[in-house]
Amino acid sequence: MHPQPADPSLRRHHGQPDIEEAPESVREFLGVLARRKLAVLLPIVLTPLVALGYAALQEPVYAASADVLVTSGSVASALSDLPGLSSPDQPERNARTQVGLARLPRVAQQVVTKAPLFESVDDFLDRSRVSAEPDADILRFTVEDADPDQAQRLATIYAQEFTSYRNSLDVQAIRSTQRTIARTLGRLAAAGERDSALYAELRGALRQLEAAEAVQGTAAILVQPAVSATKIKPNPRRNAMLGLGLGVLLGIGLAFLVDRLDTRVRSPEAAEAIVGIPVLGELPAPPPLPQAAKTNVAMIDFPYGPYAEAVRKLRANFEFANLDAGARVLMVTSAVAGEGKTTVACDLAVALARSGRAVALCDLDPRAPTVHQMFALGERRGLVEAAFGIDSVEDLLVPARWSAFERAPRQPAQEMVFPAEGEGDVEDLTLQARSGPGPSRGRLHVLPLGRRRPPSPADFVGSGPVRHIVADLTKTHDVVVLDTPPLLPVSDSLTISEYADAALIVCGLETSRRPTLRNVRRLLAAFPTRVLGIVVTGIQPLPGYGPYFVGEPLSDVRTLTGNA
Repeated sequence: MHPQPADPSLRRHHGQPDIEEAPESVREFLGVLARRKLAVLLPIVLTPLVALGYAALQEPVYAASADVLVTSGSVASALSDLPGLSSPDQPERNARTQVGLARLPRVAQQVVTKAPLFESVDDFLDRSRVSAEPDADILRFTVEDADPDQAQRLATIYAQEFTSYRNSLDVQAIRSTQRTIARTLGRLAAAGERDSALYAELRGALRQLEAAEAVQGTAAILVQPAVSATKIKPNPRRNAMLGLGLGVLLGIGLAFLVDRLDTRVRSPEAAEAIVGIPVLGELPAPPPLPQAAKTNVAMIDFPYGPYAEAVRKLRANFEFANLDAGARVLMVTSAVAGEGKTTVACDLAVALARSGRAVALCDLDPRAPTVHQMFALGERRGLVEAAFGIDSVEDLLVPARWSAFERAPRQPAQEMVFPAEGEGDVEDLTLQARSGPGPSRGRLHVLPLGRRRPPSPADFVGSGPVRHIVADLTKTHDVVVLDTPPLLPVSDSLTISEYADAALIVCGLETSRRPTLRNVRRLLAAFPTRVLGIVVTGIQPLPGYGPYFVGEPLSDVRTLTGNA
């Protein structure tokens, strides 16, 4: 039965090599808006202001309306038995017909002739409109103008001209019929048929048409001339509301556009999905070290708080992931420089040593060595001198000591021995086993690069002497941690991976880009060594949780003597 991983993320990917991103739509949507607050707020603030400014610059426009009653059948049509232009059985069609008649250029031309205020008929039609009441035979004629009195006058003229034109249509039909009957009567009289029944019938029809013509003018009636005008432009309140709504849409769209164009990796889950390997650790920024710190390694001089706990969590996850691999040589690299690979390598090496392992930390970054700076070793001989046979590796290994007590769980029962007065202080505290034979306590040896720089770094890290040195270190140490160059700029790490047993990829949230991680994924497809996982740096630290958060160092280790 396999033990369960210490980290839930490992448990999620245990036995599942293919990792697929399962986006949570609502959370991702809100996350984008939270990250891009400025992009969201900027259009929301500016768009209403622009709308208000535009409204302030607009010339006032007033609208006036006049109402016309359109009957479904005229009196003239009823008297003359002639079909009218209205149909009581199809009110919607009748309304569309009347509106179409009102918008004819012929009617508009009459208005322009009576009120020569427009450049053309089209200009008048653009500044006017006609609408039909849905439940009544009423047409509403509306005209817009900068002068409210002029708007009233134009609306009334428009309604009157339509009324005159609409009524004339019925009269035209009557008069056309009258002319036809008159010509027929003339032909009958010339033929001497004045006494015939046809002549008498046509005379009766002609009198009926004359009566219908006398009562024409009832098809359209102006029932309400324009008596007032309403200001319709500008409307600052409406413009501001429309601007606010448009600003919200623009803000959301701009936020997603900016977020799409930003290729930074925002979360460990995103890095995990792109690279395709699980996350073993999530580290916040290292805490500021106390003034009395002798190194730049947090796990040596300040192994407390969220950062130290995150490193210990990384150590536990690494040990779990390494159960099957049994890796002895671990290379720590990154995609590009500046992602924190050296810091991770140093802190992880110290954490492994604190847990009771014998660890060797080797600087294998000949282009930019920094391990000696992390441990404040100065310029001293190291790997280069050992590779060229100038010094032996045993003489170049630098033992590292940590200042705070931490029991090594892999040791048998131990008794703490403190240095006698004058022989050292608490910072030089060491643990010595007084029990029988057993595993040695955890220790850490650092092998810096050295004073010299090899002329060909890529050839140096792949040379036989360097490979033999790393192999010899595995004989005297449980784990050998290699700080190696980044993957993408140079080929050094590919060469080192030939003799490393496993690798950790460091990914910085503030420096990693999605295209960069995609390149890393393609590179890892042909990587000769096993990649155990990703270490994500630069995350926000979690808040402390009651007694489980240790934020201050132990004030006096001697108070624990009785509890050892």
